[in-house]
Amino acid sequence: MRLVPTACNELAPGPRGAGRDADKVQTIGLMTRILGLLLMAGCFGYLIDFFGSVLVTGYPETAIARFVTLPASLEEIGTCLWLLLMGVHEPNRLFVSARDAA
Repeated sequence: MRLVPTACNELAPGPRGAGRDADKVQTIGLMTRILGLLLMAGCFGYLIDFFGSVLVTGYPETAIARFVTLPASLEEIGTCLWLLLMGVHEPNRLFVSARDAA
């Protein structure tokens, strides 16, 4: 069986979940929403930390400097644990057989 690469847009579902993979798309649960919110908060935390250290004299000694990157740390650990525990349930679909491609 010869394998050929597929186009990237074949992996993405169409509008409103249309397409052959619509039943395989997982809905967003509570944990993934929490991780997404922590990701956004971590982004702003990194920005505050960067601009604080560049623009404010003595920023590392302030109280906010110790806690501003905490959401990013929690999100990074949470995402790693999510991927380790939940994993990816899809097989590698980068290649399909030549028979399926035709």
